[in-house]
Amino acid sequence: MRLLAAGVSHKSAPVEIRERLALPSQRQVDALQDLVSLPDVAEALVLSTCNRFELYVAESPCSTGLGADQLVSRITGVPLTDLRPHLYAHEDESAARHLSEVASGADSMVLGECEIMGQVKEAADLARGAGTLGMMLTRLTDTALQAGKRARRETTIDQGCASVASVGVSLARQICGDPRRTTALLIGAGETAEFTLQRLMDGGTERVFIANRTPGRATILAETYGGHAVAFEGIYEAMVEADVVIASTSAPHAVVHAEPMRQIVRRRGARPLFMIDLAVPRDIEPEAGDLDNVFVYNIDSLQEAVEEALRGRESQLPRVREICAEAARSFQTWAASLDLLPTLLELRERVEAIRLREYEQALRDMGQLNARQQKQLHLMTKRLVQGLIDAPLSRLRSKACDGDGLAYLAAMRELFGLQSCPPAPLPPEGDNGVGEPVEEGGA
Repeated sequence: MRLLAAGVSHKSAPVEIRERLALPSQRQVDALQDLVSLPDVAEALVLSTCNRFELYVAESPCSTGLGADQLVSRITGVPLTDLRPHLYAHEDESAARHLSEVASGADSMVLGECEIMGQVKEAADLARGAGTLGMMLTRLTDTALQAGKRARRETTIDQGCASVASVGVSLARQICGDPRRTTALLIGAGETAEFTLQRLMDGGTERVFIANRTPGRATILAETYGGHAVAFEGIYEAMVEADVVIASTSAPHAVVHAEPMRQIVRRRGARPLFMIDLAVPRDIEPEAGDLDNVFVYNIDSLQEAVEEALRGRESQLPRVREICAEAARSFQTWAASLDLLPTLLELRERVEAIRLREYEQALRDMGQLNARQQKQLHLMTKRLVQGLIDAPLSRLRSKACDGDGLAYLAAMRELFGLQSCPPAPLPPEGDNGVGEPVEEGGA
């Protein structure tokens, strides 16, 4: 059973292509169920985020070799001619390594970001709910998530602030001290403001004012995160109480001016006011930083800290990739054994049938045996059979991991006269179908 993956990301495709591939959750369910209705596809999973669209499929045994790129085109409706310049594809171990690197944050736009772990898990949950996540893709996603956790545990790939907003919140925490005693004022209520508000609340800040040109948006954020909406005209009054001001509007000009702040500074006395400007163009007039006890940080000064953090994360990439490669090799070893399972199970059934036939014949030939003697005969024949076949089966599994499994598998089926098409179903995950211990019970 081959594992195939194909997709695009921020590295390979512009947003104009990525947005054409975006699928809402219900469409993903329908698309996944459509795929597994094809004779070529046994399992399917879609990972769809703002920065990537990836399809993972496990081929069915009777697949005619339909390409993963064709499947991406089928479920999204985007023609192959538009996709192919931007599409990347992986198979088997390479696909497992790629998803592990995705989950670890090594392939993210913001290196080491943690949100992708939840997105991979959500993708697996959605496919499971759609009935398209089987044994192989369950193992694949589990492997990737474990690699992501290990990468974050053993390296600093996710440490340091890797966005200007994160740096701004970290700076506010450093200069204001105890977040429970800090009052923050957010000017703006867009995505950056919401991200900043989340980080402030997560850090323990209990009192946050939110001001926005459109009052409704400020009210929504305040109700969602427990802040306090204030009128945009009241930002200067709110500065009297604030310890830190974080501005992130999309206004084409400054919204905080130095002149109105002079009176605010007098009312504040000697208390310092820290102002963090995350906007381009700037929200806060530079002259505000000339006022007594007012300290203004703009996006350029914060960007240096971001770049330093990213350099630290980039230094961890070699080790993260080693972790992902180890995870992928482990997955491939497991996947390679799947092709052997029907044959191994059939061979065990064949030799067990012979053993039972000879055991019953021996009981008839030997006359009356007590229960203890019957048990000893049963164990002796079982151990004899296992001793004969365990070593060849172990070598066959080893050859499968080396890539020679199919040739040895064909030879074994020929030598033992097994059926040409494996009839035995795959066992549930966690049971490899071979090497079971000898039971100490009776016959």
